[in-house]
This record gives sequence, C-alpha cells and structure tokens, in this order.
Amino acid sequence: MRMHDPSRNDPVIEQPEPVTLFLPVLEASLSRCGIATTRAELIRRFMSGEPRVLIVAGARDHPAQIDDDEVSKRAVRAVWERGALPFETSEPAVCDGIAQGHYGMTFSLVSRNLTAAMLIGQIEAHAYDAALLLDSCDKRPVGDLAAVIEVDRTRRRRGRKPFYAAFLPAQVMPERHLSKELQDGLRALKGVAGPAVDEEIDALLLHRLKCNTYAMFKKLLDGLEAQGHLAGERRDRFLSEIAQMTCEAGGTCAFIGTGNTDKVVLHAMGFVPRGAELLTKAASDAVVGNAVDALLDAIRNGREERSAARLARANLHNALTMWSAVGGSMNWLLHFPYVAAALGVRLSPTEVADLSDRTPFLIDIAPSKDKSFFTLAIETQAGAHSGLDSSARHLLEIGLLQDAETITGRWSVRLADALPPNDAILFRTALRPQSGIVEVRGNLTDSAVFKRAGLTPEALASFDRKVYLAAFYLGEPEAQADLFHGRVLARLRGEVAAADVRRLARVNFGAAAAALDAVADADVVEQAARLKLLRCIVVIAGEGPKANGIPEMFYPSEYLNRDPVLRHVSAMITDGRYSGATYGPCIGHASPEALEGGAIGAVRSGDWIWMDTAQRRIDVLDPAASLRGEAFSPVALAAELLRARPEVAERIAWLRARRLDIPPTIRLLLDATTTCQQGVTPLGLDLTEAL
Repeated sequence: MRMHDPSRNDPVIEQPEPVTLFLPVLEASLSRCGIATTRAELIRRFMSGEPRVLIVAGARDHPAQIDDDEVSKRAVRAVWERGALPFETSEPAVCDGIAQGHYGMTFSLVSRNLTAAMLIGQIEAHAYDAALLLDSCDKRPVGDLAAVIEVDRTRRRRGRKPFYAAFLPAQVMPERHLSKELQDGLRALKGVAGPAVDEEIDALLLHRLKCNTYAMFKKLLDGLEAQGHLAGERRDRFLSEIAQMTCEAGGTCAFIGTGNTDKVVLHAMGFVPRGAELLTKAASDAVVGNAVDALLDAIRNGREERSAARLARANLHNALTMWSAVGGSMNWLLHFPYVAAALGVRLSPTEVADLSDRTPFLIDIAPSKDKSFFTLAIETQAGAHSGLDSSARHLLEIGLLQDAETITGRWSVRLADALPPNDAILFRTALRPQSGIVEVRGNLTDSAVFKRAGLTPEALASFDRKVYLAAFYLGEPEAQADLFHGRVLARLRGEVAAADVRRLARVNFGAAAAALDAVADADVVEQAARLKLLRCIVVIAGEGPKANGIPEMFYPSEYLNRDPVLRHVSAMITDGRYSGATYGPCIGHASPEALEGGAIGAVRSGDWIWMDTAQRRIDVLDPAASLRGEAFSPVALAAELLRARPEVAERIAWLRARRLDIPPTIRLLLDATTTCQQGVTPLGLDLTEAL
C-alpha cells in the first residue's frame, strides 16, 4: 500500500484530508454494529481503493423507514465483511398519507426533486463508488433513482469510473380484519339509514385495515352521526378502536399505491436483487448480503453495463410495461418523464398511453377479496410464485419485456428458474387486454390522464360518450368538504335548470329518461342521480404544480368513491394529481394548469362536458350548437371563448395570492419546473434522445 497513490486514478485518495475525516465516521458505524477494527485497517482499505459504498436509509418519521436503522446495520456488516468500506447516511421523506388532504401535500412532489438534489450533492461531495438504497415509499425512491442516474451520467461525461446502485425496498405493511366485536357493532348499524348505507357497511367489513380503509370508515361514521343515526360518543369509540388496529407495524401500505408501485418500477428497472422486492419483514442478513454481493461484483469486475444510468436506460421500456401490467399508481405518470429526463430521454403521456394500449392487465389486487400487496408478499415468501420475477418472466415469454441487464444479470438468465404466475393475484391469462392509462385532450385541456386499469370495461362504457354536468371548485378544500358532506348535487341544483337535466338524461340514456318526467323540478337532480340517469363531473382547478405543488386529490376521490349515490354517476377532473381507483374516471394532471391560463380554470358549474375515450377527447360543449331539438351532436365551445370568460382572470389572481402562503424557497423550486406533461422536471434539461 502506498499512501495517496496517484496511480489509482482516484482524486479523493490523492487528497490529504478525506481519509482523516472519514476515520471517525467509519469507526462510529462499525462500533454500532459491534465490529472491532483498527485505524490501520481503515487506512489500508481506503488507500488500496476498496469500494466506498454509501448506505442510504430514511429518516424515521416515515412509516416505511422505521426499520431502516437495523437494516443499515446489516448492510454495514455485509459491506465490511466483504472487504469494502461502508458509509451511512439518511434522508427525510414526506409520507403522502401523513400529508394527505391538508397544506402539507403542497410539499410532497417537490420533495422528490429535493431528494435527488441532496443525494447527488452527498455522493459527489464525498466521492462514493456505489449506493445501497434502503428505499421506502412515495417520492423518495424516485428522487434516489434520478440521483444515481445523474451521478453516473455526469461521471462518465467527466471521464470518471461508473457509479453503481442497488435498491432494497421496504417490506409491505401488515394488515388485519376488524375484531369480531367491532364487526358485530358495525353490523348493528345496518337498517337505520337505508340500503345504500347497509351495502357500504357490508363492503367495508370485507376489507383488511389500511390507512385508507380507516378514512372510509370515518366517512361512513361521520355521515351516520350527521344524519342523527349515531351518537357522537359512540362514533368516537368506533373510530378510536378502528384506529388502534390500523397500521400495526412499519412498511409500505398494502394497496396498489405509490409505495408498492415504486417496488414494481425499481424491480423492472433491474435495480432490485432477486427475492427482495416483496418482503413481509425488514430485509434480512441474506437479502442485504445478496444486494451487497451484486454491487461489489459490478464494481470489482468493471461491469459497466450494470452502472446506474445504463441499467435504467436499458430497462425504461420494461418499467413502463410492468407498471402498465399491474395498473400502478398514477403518480408514476409524473415520475417516468422525470426519470427519463435524468437519462436525457424525452417521454410524454401520449407515448406512455400508447404503450399501455399494448400491455395486458395481469394483476388482481382486490382488497374486498383479501387480495392486496401484503397477501401477494405472503404468497411470494411461501413459494407460491417468484414474486414480480414471475410476471417479468411471463412478459418476457410473450415478447413484451426486453432482455436487458439487471444488477444480478440479464433477465433471461435471472428468470430461467422463476416460477410462473399462479393465477391467484399474478396472472398469465390477461384479466383485460389493455391496462395503463388513457390520455384525453380537447378545449378543456391539452393533456389529462386517467387510470384505465382502475375501471372495469363495463364501468368505463357506462361513463363513456356521455354529457356531464360540471360542478366546479377552485382549490381542493371546498370540494373535499362538499364531497364529504354530500353537497355536490345541491351545488348542481343551484346552477342547472331541471329541463336541462331531463334533456341530458334523454341524450345519455334514451327512453329510460322517461322515469324523470313525473319528478318535481326541485327534486330532479337528486332523483336523476339515484336512478343513474345523471352524469356529473367534479372539476377541481388550481392545484397544478406551479399553483400549489400538484397535491394528490386523495380525499376528494376517496369520498366520491364512498358516496353510495354519487359514485355511480360521477367522474372527476383536476389539474392536481391523484392515485387509486374510482367507479368513474378520475382524470388528473390536466395541463396547462389553471394558474397558467389553462381552460380547466374557466369551467363553470352547470357547463356541459363531453368525454369520448375512443377519440381521446374531453370538451366543454356549446349547448345550443350541440342540441337542436331532439338531435344531439357534440360541438365543442370555441377555445378562445372558453378562455376569455371573465372569471378566469379573477381566479388566477386568487391563485397568485394563495401562492404567497408557500415558503419562498419552495415557490422558487416550483417556478423552476416544467408542466405535468413533462413530469414537473427541472427546467433546461437537455433531452436529446427519444424513447
């Protein structure tokens, strides 16, 4: 060993200070793990150019990161035992569930970009060779992925060695049914508020408890209290007992949300070692050891094809395919262009939608049938299949997955002994021929998207090629309150003539609309909804990336989904984002956003809106031109007339004033990003390559 040997072509080794300052850092990590060594050995490894591996854990105020301390210790031991140098760091992460429905959601998506910036700075300033990322949920895994890609690409541009990365996703959060006593108590509430509420109680009792299930129970019980069917003290007791049984341990929530979609995408990108993507407990010594082995093998054997950027570029198409096949979170429709931009690749929602048209739907996540990501993880651990490798093998066999490198070898080699899907949750026979998303355009938006995988073909048909009555909201809070308290139909009643409700019922449903002829004008909106002879679209504007950080409209969509009447007749469109499934289309990411003059900010309650998914259209109609006598043919209102409405300027002024409530540092970051169509990515990236 020669001290500060320049022949190693490692500028950090050549400098005098790094080794001295790294010594106490390494000693502290090793001591925490019960590893005794000498400073001489630390210096020997550093000066000999042994790999410097950064172990990236998460801050402990996120439920999917609370076990990271123990996993990080396992990783330190694994790296040290294999002759390399382990370094530990940790990152904060916004939990979307904790931030959900209030001001905190403004900071969720921008935390992705902050995560990438912070990790890039740490890796480059301290000159690590590789990263083992203990990743969790929501936006942090995406930021980490973009970070390791950018580090690898810029190092190669500078003529330095490649950068390598492997990901260990957090375990899936366990879930359980309510106790028999609580179930019996809730069943006793049946019969007091009508058959629709009884149906809702039966449906909820089929679900295992998750954070979003608790939200469903709260809406149900609050509604019963508001109607005088449940005393406040009893309501509180129910909620307290249900809350105590929910989220009993750490991990990613078991529904097909962002956390589990992150697992799917990171796996399909090739960054997750075999058997590590669907865990029921925090990663074991064996799981961590496999990841460290893969990293060190790539570094020591110069496997440049497995560097971070090359893995991601080789598997970008595969990740889009897997995401489509499992109907993953719509948040990733913003993340894919962001990750692609880190690679220098242009990617639009149109391209993603086209790919999803070619991808079959191959997963049956059905919480009411005890089919969740937790039960999928249990099946994986029990050997019923090989987890996501089973789906990857099937997609490879039918020609939809490209045979690219992963951190542990090419897919064709890795999947050679993978078990096939067992047709319980993961399927070989397509549940539906198309998955993924639908993009719609029109005078209402240049681009907006909804999740086709969340809708049955029958549900989609019942909402397609219909005229909707708009219920407009500027900002989420009022929409959330009206949906929670069941006031949306009352809002429509105040804006829509009874004659128009009857006319549109005839347009949408033909002779069946005669059932409304004898209904009093004052009751026609509510009765049309009960008879499913109405189509309503809740429009939430002013929640785009520049205006408010593009928060997730979880509670509005969830409350719409749990309304026993409205859910069968309503859709939603927003310039915010959303995740999950609804009975009718939930359309998000409308661009341009209202703050930038997008037509979604010009809609009025009572407007007629037409959607035709076959034509990928959504338009505000000109009623007089569209309906002449009994003949209907949709005619879009001239875009210039729509955007010239006087309330547009008033609404933009209100949104600009509201923006002042966002801290200036965050506002600057939001201003320096693109629209939803480009994934809310940093401005000025050089996107030279097409997908």
